[in-house]
Amino acid sequence: MNLNLFKAALIAALLFCFNAVKAQYSFTNHSKLDTCGVVYFYFTINQNGPNLSGLTYFGDGTSSSYNITQTNNTVTHNYASSGTYTVMHVLFDNGIPADTIQFSHQHTGCTYVGINVYNDLNSNCTWDLGEPNIQGGIQIEVDSAGIKVDTLYLIGSELGKYKGNTTYTYRLMSLPLGTTATCPANGTITKTMPPNVSSTSVDFGVQCSSTTQFDLGVVMKAFYRAVDTSYISVHPFNNACSPYSNSTVTLNVSNKYNIAYVSNSSSTTINGNIVTWTVNNLSLNMTGSYQGLLVGLTPAVNLSPGDTVCSSVSIMPTSGDVLPGNNFISSCDTVRLAWDPNEKEVFPQGMISAGTKLDYTIHFENLGNDTAFNIHVLDTLSPNLDINSFRMTMSSHRVVSSVLDGPNNSKILKFDFPNIMLADSTHKEANKGFVKFSINAKQQLLPGTQITNRAGIYFDINPVVMTNEVMNWLPVSVHEVANSKNFSVYPNPTTGELSIRTDAKLYQSAKLINNLGQIVVEQQISKELTTIDLKSLSTGIYFIHLSGTNGTAVEKVQKQ
Repeated sequence: MNLNLFKAALIAALLFCFNAVKAQYSFTNHSKLDTCGVVYFYFTINQNGPNLSGLTYFGDGTSSSYNITQTNNTVTHNYASSGTYTVMHVLFDNGIPADTIQFSHQHTGCTYVGINVYNDLNSNCTWDLGEPNIQGGIQIEVDSAGIKVDTLYLIGSELGKYKGNTTYTYRLMSLPLGTTATCPANGTITKTMPPNVSSTSVDFGVQCSSTTQFDLGVVMKAFYRAVDTSYISVHPFNNACSPYSNSTVTLNVSNKYNIAYVSNSSSTTINGNIVTWTVNNLSLNMTGSYQGLLVGLTPAVNLSPGDTVCSSVSIMPTSGDVLPGNNFISSCDTVRLAWDPNEKEVFPQGMISAGTKLDYTIHFENLGNDTAFNIHVLDTLSPNLDINSFRMTMSSHRVVSSVLDGPNNSKILKFDFPNIMLADSTHKEANKGFVKFSINAKQQLLPGTQITNRAGIYFDINPVVMTNEVMNWLPVSVHEVANSKNFSVYPNPTTGELSIRTDAKLYQSAKLINNLGQIVVEQQISKELTTIDLKSLSTGIYFIHLSGTNGTAVEKVQKQ
C-alpha cells in the first residue's frame, strides 16, 4: 500500500474517532488553479487559531506540511505528468486532526510553444535559416473555444506554455509599418497542442515592402524620491519595417536632481542635466532598440514628499515620421517617500467613473545577491474590471502574458519573464524591470464601488513578494452624500488624530486613502468612536472611506 495513502487513511480514521466532539476549526471552502506548470490549491477555514497547521497530500506520492496563520491559504505543487490525482487537505489543531477535504484534480501537462514572426524572404512559407525575426510592434491574441487567454506583444520570439490536448487560435492583431502577413495571409493559425511537456511552434510569415516610412517614438518612466535611489528609464523604438539611421534621443532632467550615472555611457553625452543618446539603424530588426537607457539621479536641492518634478524626452527627427506625436514626452510627477521597489501603480488615481480605462504598472527589482533567471507576476483582478478590455502596453523585458481562471470566478493575469537574467542588487543600473497593461472598469458599477489591485512577484524559487495595494473608487452620489449624516469625522482639518463617530452596526471598517489611491491606514469599527493616528503621515488631502452593512460613504480629510 502506498505510504502516503496509508497516512491519509489513518488520519481520516483518527478524524472519525474525534468526530463525536465538534471541532472548533473547519474548512469552509476550497478551489484550485492549474496554470499548466504550478497548480495553486486554495482553501479557507472558519477562523484562525494559535496552533493550527495543515498537511496536503497531492495524490502523486508527495505531500507538504505547513503552519496556518490566516483564514485564506494557498498551497502550490508541480506535477510531473498529466493525470487524475486525489488531493486531500488536512487541518490540525494542536497536532490533532480537526477537518479534511478530499477531491479529485485532473491535471493536463504543458506544451511549450515558440511563437515567432519572421520575414519570409523567399516566399516559401517556411522559416528558413537566415530569415530574421521581426523584432517588435506585433500584437497577437490567443483564444481557446472563443475565450481570449493571451495577449502577446512580441519582441523577437516568445516562449509560452499552453495546456496539452487543447486547441488554440493565434491571431495577428497588428503589424509594423511596411509589413504584410503572407503565411497565412489571413494572419490566423489554429493548432491543437500535444500533451505533456512536448514542444511545438507557431510561426507567422510576413514580408516587408519597399516603403521608406518610419515611426520613431520614445517612452519614459521616472521614480522621484528625496534620496539617491531616484532614476529615469527611457526606451526609444521604431515601429516600422525600414531602419532609420542616426536618430537622436534627448533627455532633459529636472534641475532638482543631478545625474549620477547612465547605463549606456559609451553612446551618450552629458551636458549639465541634458543627456543625448545616438541610436544607429533603429528598426524592427534591431534588438538593441529595446535595451533602453537608465539614468540614476541624486537630489540637487532639499526635496519633500509631494514636491513636483518635471522632465522631458524627445527623439528626432520628426520630419517624415508617420506618427510624430509619440516623439516627445513631457512628464511631471511628485516626489514620494521611500517605497518597496516591487510596487504597483495605477493611473488615473483615486476617484473615477464607470467604464474608465485604468493603466497599471508593476515594478520589480532584484534585491538579492544573485541573478534572477526567471520571474513571473500574478495579478488577481478585481471583479469590477472588464477582462475583455485587457491590453498589454509595454514591458522592460520580453514577456508572455496570459489570462487564467482563478478562485470564485476571478481572473488572474500572469506575466512570464523567461530567462530574464535580471542582475543582482549590486548593479543598480540593471536590476529593475516593469510591465504595463490597461483594462477598463466595468460600465454598470454602483456609486461607492471600490476597485482594488495588487500583484505578487516571484523571483525564481523564492517566496512571493507582494506589492502595495492601489485602489480606485466611484464617487458617492449627491443623494447619498446628502443622507450620510449617520457619521461624523473631526477635527477636519487635523494635525494629528482623527475621530470617526458612527454606529458600528452601520459601518464596520474605515480606510484612509491618499491621493494616489493607496490605502495608508485600515481600521475596524467596533464601537461608536474610532480614532485614527495621522501624525506620521505627510500633509495633504486624504479620503476616509467607510464600508459596512449601510453601504459605503466617503469624506475628504485634510492633514496639516
